[in-house]
Amino acid sequence: MDNLQAKLSSWKVKFLNMAGRTTLAKSSLSHMANHIMQYIKLLPNINNHIDRVQQNFIWGTTNEKRKLHLISWDTVTKNKKADGLGVQNSRVRNNDILTKLA
Repeated sequence: MDNLQAKLSSWKVKFLNMAGRTTLAKSSLSHMANHIMQYIKLLPNINNHIDRVQQNFIWGTTNEKRKLHLISWDTVTKNKKADGLGVQNSRVRNNDILTKLA
């Protein structure tokens, strides 16, 4: 969990726009936990923490300042073809990986 938080540190929020933050969150967080997700089903609180880190980074929320959420998280996690941003929900990704393994 500490590695996830360190990967998307709050100083990066200041220098990236929303598109850049979304791309960085998709490329780094969505693939960091994949190795573990291949073998075990993560606990719901771990999945919620991963999603919370992604949400806070994409929205630009830091410990000092909370930003307004411009789009709902359901819209963010939709596929790009369905007019979403394509960020994967960690619970769904974990189930998909385990199903693929089976």
